[in-house]
Amino acid sequence: MLGYQRQSVYVVYFLLFGLSWISYWFYIPSSVFSNKRNPLNDIFVKQGFGWTFVPLLLLHLLNGKRLKQNLLRWWILALYWCLWTQPLFQRSIFHTIEHYTGSCDLKSESRSDCLQSGGTWSAFDISGHTFLLSMNVLVSIEEIRLFQHRKMESWTDVIKLVLELLVSALVFLWTLMFGVTCLYFHDFGERLVGTLLSTLIWYLVYVRFRSVFV
Repeated sequence: MLGYQRQSVYVVYFLLFGLSWISYWFYIPSSVFSNKRNPLNDIFVKQGFGWTFVPLLLLHLLNGKRLKQNLLRWWILALYWCLWTQPLFQRSIFHTIEHYTGSCDLKSESRSDCLQSGGTWSAFDISGHTFLLSMNVLVSIEEIRLFQHRKMESWTDVIKLVLELLVSALVFLWTLMFGVTCLYFHDFGERLVGTLLSTLIWYLVYVRFRSVFV
């Protein structure tokens, strides 16, 4: 594992363990971030994979180098994300796990029926936010390091620089919202599993089989 890769992982897990510990032992007052309907969550996080995928895809297309290998890498990342979070059949894997580990304090059998009846639904709800946000951070850092050019010889180079700055700003935003999730949402186990799942695909693609995919 390269030095910057260790640093990236250390930051992610330092935030996960550190902020989860703080949220467990200390009272965290409500804020705009504790509202799931806050603008950053609605506009950016819920569409986080697209916000990450599009500028990086444009960078690869403008760069034009090793395009097939780069597109294959992103196809694998997108498939992995869809596999866990999207309802490829009736439910996504995350929702399937929540469904079969869940129970209601009333007689309702499903989460929707339980909540509509005013009941409380308890389940192991893997954090899709920590999964997506940590994946975005780790992947973006890897990808942006492939575009470390400083020449400004054409408008294409200017567009590349703008896209790089956008990705860098998004990394800051994803890190911030990852920290918010650790403070306000899910329990530690649900956050940890989500983060481990994203770290797994990052490790396989960018570390273990780096020579194949990068």
